[in-house]
Amino acid sequence: MKLISALLFFVLMFHTAVSFAEGQDSTYDRVLKSETIRCGYINYPPHFIIDPVSGKKSGISYDIMEEAARVLGLKVEWAEELGWGNTVEALNSKRVDAVCTSFWQNPVEGKYVFFTEPMFYSAVGAYVDAENTQINSDLSNVNDPSVRVSASDGAISFYVAQQDFPKATILSLPNMTDETQMLMEVDAGKADIAFIETYLGEKFIKANPKSLKNLVPNNPVRLFGNTFALPMDDVRFKSMLDSALVPMIQGGLVDRIISKYEEVPGGIYRVAQPFEVKE
Repeated sequence: MKLISALLFFVLMFHTAVSFAEGQDSTYDRVLKSETIRCGYINYPPHFIIDPVSGKKSGISYDIMEEAARVLGLKVEWAEELGWGNTVEALNSKRVDAVCTSFWQNPVEGKYVFFTEPMFYSAVGAYVDAENTQINSDLSNVNDPSVRVSASDGAISFYVAQQDFPKATILSLPNMTDETQMLMEVDAGKADIAFIETYLGEKFIKANPKSLKNLVPNNPVRLFGNTFALPMDDVRFKSMLDSALVPMIQGGLVDRIISKYEEVPGGIYRVAQPFEVKE
């Protein structure tokens, strides 16, 4: 009887401690109280677009978050422009409530942040000069000091190079550099290869025919779910956002938003419907 009483006591104390902790300045509580989601964002077309003249914001992520907030009865404050290298710090320091540019679901930041349900998927290709014959199509000879990889600090391109090709020479670009700068480095002969989202790669080739080629069009280096990144302090905030995002995905609204900005058809992979309609 004493053992049962002790167990009940500790369960009660644990539940009380968790409830108290969640009530202490949690993101969920702050958002509900202010009725505002403070978003960090990254200039990353077509996911997030900032007009260089007017400063007006648009893009896939922008439209999705604005609609999600609307159906939740909340407002969005676009609080801070970030780079890929300082997103986790911005969340953990509570400067922003969420990173509201499409954030790839990955294990590097996954140790520190929550991810919403994936809204769509992106592939990572391996782009080299169109005339390049030195790098094998299976990338088997990339892991060599003689191979120069253009990569942006804090971006997935940097981690792919480090994880898969640690012996290659990484030519690092500063955090917050436009991602397409990596492709420009390859095109100019300053680097041999760049690992970048295929949507951006194919858009670059469309604008610059016969400049580059993707060595792995049918076998992406990575495939990532696009999410919003959230602080790992309260699962309730994630659950609230998912309750708005999932119906938008399944109802076709996210697909329509993507189509509005998609300049390279097929570059963004949609989420398959989780149900079957019987005829």
